[in-house]
Formats: sequence, structure tokens, C-alpha cells
Amino acid sequence: MIILDADRGLRDAAARGDAKAVRNLLKAGADPEESDNAALRRALRHGHAAVVKLLIKAGADFVENTEEFLNLAAKNRNAQSLKILLRAVKTTLPQSVLNPVLYTAIQARSHHAVAVLIAAGASPNADENHSARLAAAAGSVQILQILRRLGADFDARDGKILGNAISEGHVDVARYILECGAQVNAHAHMAITSALVLGDSEMLETLLDAGGTLQHPYLVTDITARDSVECLLILIRRGYEFHAYAADIAMHAVRHNALRVLQYAHLHSTIPQRARDLQLQVAADKAGETILDFLIEHGADPAADNSDALKRAVKSQKLRFAGKLINAGARIRDLDASAFVATTQAGNWTFLIDLLQRAMPVTGLILSTDQAAIFFRNISPPAFICDTDGDLLPANIRQERNRFAKINGGAAARKSNDEATFVSRWLTDFMIIQQAGA
Repeated sequence: MIILDADRGLRDAAARGDAKAVRNLLKAGADPEESDNAALRRALRHGHAAVVKLLIKAGADFVENTEEFLNLAAKNRNAQSLKILLRAVKTTLPQSVLNPVLYTAIQARSHHAVAVLIAAGASPNADENHSARLAAAAGSVQILQILRRLGADFDARDGKILGNAISEGHVDVARYILECGAQVNAHAHMAITSALVLGDSEMLETLLDAGGTLQHPYLVTDITARDSVECLLILIRRGYEFHAYAADIAMHAVRHNALRVLQYAHLHSTIPQRARDLQLQVAADKAGETILDFLIEHGADPAADNSDALKRAVKSQKLRFAGKLINAGARIRDLDASAFVATTQAGNWTFLIDLLQRAMPVTGLILSTDQAAIFFRNISPPAFICDTDGDLLPANIRQERNRFAKINGGAAARKSNDEATFVSRWLTDFMIIQQAGA
């Protein structure tokens, strides 16, 4: 029991980094290898080098899991634990073991550990400069400096070293790589595209100044990812043919909810009517309300393609958008029975009643039992007494409403045992009468 307590205490003391307690517990008989070297694992995880040294000296043997324990040590900025483990191995480790540990140290941004591992035999240029690519993505100039001293080629792998730095937003690292002589033209696609996607105008100018070019003009649409008008203006100042791609840029701006780029495209170029209509249709279920408003204000036709924008808004249950499109000219008669189902699922009963009173088509409507039950619970017959202006409907429609009121009490529906069929039939009949009386 005393030994068990000592072992448990050893693990806790190792995690705390309490070297004095560890020393006393080892003297009291605690096992340094207890629970698969649990104490050593904890000491390495927290970077307690003094405790690691005590445990190794006391007999903690990690030979069967050398790479695992080296990786734990490599994750710490302080490389002392790593040095202790490497000395304890007492043999030359192969690169197949050391290189993965080197990659771990790079990702942890531990330049001290990187130097220790390379000195121990890890290759800085293995796997087509994988180390440099990782260092660029991690954003460590210090590690790149170490690798460069050892011959790393920053133009290797089709520019992925520079591209990795930019895609992760490490401008200082990208500048260092350029200063080392990396050729931008060889990898303009990755580097410049990354800058555009990030909306990093400063990095874009740096790359262009270094000789980079846009590999394909269409790639400029990547500016919409961050709504970067600044990047677009830089390209235009440098001769980019904006007008030829303005409609494509605007469509991408709608998809990415990039209002500033959309506004620039519409205000500084002539967007064809067809393109504006298609942008509105995409905006109806993909964009924000401000973009929808902008497109309507700038000539997009809500009734285009049989009011496709309205259909999309209703299907995606963006009923506020649907209301705006109707007010701007979208035709309710262009909807079909699926609009009834989508509006029912959205639970906006006021909007549904408004659509029905304006003669929304329901021909071919097929409801599930659950959908019919929802309709019965939420739509009261008096909602159909008046039209959209508050005036009484014609007598024949009031009679139909009264018939619905009786059935809506539940008796006939239960008797028929088919609420879904009944509601579908009733709505079809109602709309025929509604349209005849309109």
C-alpha cells in the first residue's frame, strides 16, 4: 500500500515538476517505470527537464517507445528534456526515427529542439524540403534561418514553401523567403492566389513587386473570400482587365456575401441584365439581406425565370426575403405546391395565409399526415374570411370557408381518417373558388 501511494505521488510530483518530491519518492521505493512510464510521460509533457533527468537516472527505460517519448520532448520550447533523452539512448538513431520528431519540433515552433535534432542526425532537407514547408506554415523565421544555413532550397516543391507562409498569413515569413531569393514567377499561382483569398493587399503588392503575375485573370474572383476591394484596386492599377470579368466577380461576391466587392463591380462596370437576374436568384438563398436589397435596387428582376428567386427564397425558408421579392415584382402565381409545404415547415402562418389569399397555386399538393395536422393546428378558418385588403370575400368563398370550419372541428377529418388527403383536396378546391371570385 505504501509503494502504491509512492507511485501515485511520483506521477503527481512529476506533473508538477517538483524535483525534490520526485527524488524523495524514488528513495522511498517508487517505481520510475510504473504504469508504462507514466511519470516520465507527464514530466516530458510539461517540460520538466530536472524531473526527466532524475527518472532516467533512476532507471526509466523508454527504448521500446523511443520515437513517442522524443516527440513529447520535441513539443516543448525548452530542448533540455530532448537532450537528456537523446543522451540516454546511447546509440545513433536512424533518420526514419529522427525526421518525424524534427517535424514535430518545427510545428511546435521550437527552434532549440530543431537545432538539437539536426545535430543528432535528422535531415533538414528530407522529403523534398518538408521541414521548410512546415516551418513556413508554422510562421517561424528562426527555424527557416536554421534550415537555410543547412542548405534548404526555398524554391523547392513548386513554391509551396512560400505558398504555405502566405496561406497561413505569415507575412514576415513570406518576406524572409523572398529576401532569400525565392522566385515568385515560378509559383505565382499558389502565392498570389493565397494572398487574394486572405485579402492581404500588403502581401499582394509585395509579390507583384517581386515579379509575380496573376496566372489566370479569373483568379481575381478569389478576392471575394474576404471582400477585399483593396486587392482588386491594386490589380486594376497594375493593368488587370476588370470589365471583362466584372459579372463573374459580382456573382462570386454574392456567393461569398462580399458586399463591398459587389458594389464596386456594379458601380464601376456594366453588368448585363441576365447576369443581374442570376445574381439575385443566387442571393435569394445564399447571401445576406443587404445584398438582396442592393441587387433589387440596381435592376435585378425578381420575376425573371418564372420568379426563380422567389422560389429559392421560399424553399430555403427565407420568408423575409420572399416578402421583399414579392413586393419588388416576383409573381406568387409562379410558385407551386412545394411552396405551401416549405412555408408550413417554416411556421410563418401569417405569410402562408397571405400567399393563399393571393391565389398561390396548390394544384398537385400532397401532404403527409404530420403536415396536415400542423396545418389544422395553426390555420383557423376565419383567416380566410377577408382578402388581403381586409374586405369580405365573395359569398361563395365565405360558404366554402364555413364548410371548412365545420370540418376543421375534427369530426369529418377523423371520420375520413385521412387528414392529409382532405387538406390537399380542400386547398385545391378553395383556390379554384378563390381565383374564380377574384
